[in-house]
Amino acid sequence: MIHFKCPYDQNIEWELVCHKLFTGRYLCVMEKAGTNTHLHIQGETVLSEKRVEAIQSEFINKVHHLRVINPKCHICRTSHGDVDESGFQYMCKEELVKVITSRDFTPEDIVALHTKSEEHVEELKSGYKRSLDDIEYSGNPEKYHKDLSRAFVRYYRTAKKNCPPQSHSLLLNYMNQKDPCPTELEDYVVTKICKL
Repeated sequence: MIHFKCPYDQNIEWELVCHKLFTGRYLCVMEKAGTNTHLHIQGETVLSEKRVEAIQSEFINKVHHLRVINPKCHICRTSHGDVDESGFQYMCKEELVKVITSRDFTPEDIVALHTKSEEHVEELKSGYKRSLDDIEYSGNPEKYHKDLSRAFVRYYRTAKKNCPPQSHSLLLNYMNQKDPCPTELEDYVVTKICKL
């Protein structure tokens, strides 16, 4: 199974690309992150890595509109390592997933993948909070912040996941919700949030 992402180009025949790459089921979805519209593509294949790269080169890289702007840009970002069913869940994390093309995925399958994705995210969130609950506040806000950060990073490393991009805010919000919140801790959080 392979998974890769690349910027969307409306002139590329994504169904043809998927047909060339995949022998089994596949899913190609569009995701918008700000002004960046990109595709996540995953599927079952019997092709060698070299053959996959050749198809990506011929049907995506050589014709992609970004190559006109920068001939040296790297279009496809392939996930290396273990690619499994959880990749399909990740692709369906958005509530309104825009499926470009697929094989052997019904609309009900997409909804089920989205539900599993949400459950997984909630499980990670509650898990990191449980790991932080074990850290005691000793009266030193900086030490508390550092101890929480270590526990947070350890939790995500153990779960074999990347820390979320908003980690800093999550930790400060967690600190701010301490009940009761000592004045020195509140002052520390306000300073960090407002960058005073």
